[in-house]
Amino acid sequence: MQKTILITGATDGIGLETARTQVAQWHNVLLHGRNPAKLEQVKNELAALAGGGQVEGFLAACRKSPRSRPSHRRLPSATGSSMC
Repeated sequence: MQKTILITGATDGIGLETARTQVAQWHNVLLHGRNPAKLEQVKNELAALAGGGQVEGFLAACRKSPRSRPSHRRLPSATGSSMC
């Protein structure tokens, strides 16, 4: 069953590895990160995986960055941690 999964802190470390695993398993992944350049790089890397699910990126809503809201109303799965 394909899921839509929000992963915070998805631009490096455990969050990035989790995102790779979930995309490779055909899940749709919503990436959440603080650095716009890293977020775009990771999004492009994951979108290029063979047999992967869909990938979208969302910039963290910190004081110095504009708020971003995923368009997904229902997220059955979420993982990770993101600090501003």
